[in-house]
Amino acid sequence: MINNAGSVKTPVPDIMEDWNNKLTTAAEKGDIEALKLSLQNGAEIDYQNVGGWTALMLAAREGYLEICRLLIDTGCKIDITGGGGETALMLAAMIGHLEICKLLIDTGCKIDITEKGGGETALMLAAMTGHLEICKLLIDTGCKIDITEKMDGYTALHLAAQYGHLQTTRCLVEQGGASPLVKSHKEQLNATKWAKHVADIIKR
Repeated sequence: MINNAGSVKTPVPDIMEDWNNKLTTAAEKGDIEALKLSLQNGAEIDYQNVGGWTALMLAAREGYLEICRLLIDTGCKIDITGGGGETALMLAAMIGHLEICKLLIDTGCKIDITEKGGGETALMLAAMTGHLEICKLLIDTGCKIDITEKMDGYTALHLAAQYGHLQTTRCLVEQGGASPLVKSHKEQLNATKWAKHVADIIKR
């Protein structure tokens, strides 16, 4: 900006935005001291970066349990959704961070939120990536196991079987996670194929 005397003034930086960005960066990198400093300097604990992700979501994805605990103890919201509708629980479940999933569930997070795009739940994401203990945790907590995603109408069982996760498939079958004979709404795999596919996996 040019003043009346013709000299150039440097715009004052948005200090708050700077601390907000430092907060999310610290969470993603696992730098707990930098995260504390950001909060002490007024960073918004639930600030969402350009992707819509909060510090909690980033820490949950990267597996930083103590940072997640600190953010929760400091009062962050645990069910904020990112740009694609993903939550901290979904991210932890997909990557396989069991202790973070336990922490979020013990804190009272919602377990059946679905993504905006594909409509997947935390259980579906854990099933498709084969994280058996997280699937068991979510089921024991009372998640809905027959929810279908948007693209193909698959349930968590369909996804576990499709990606060849034997133990996870068995677990979901035992829990009645959706009969292998149930067709997806696009019927990409018919009932007979699903029955054979799941049976083949369970026999391994």
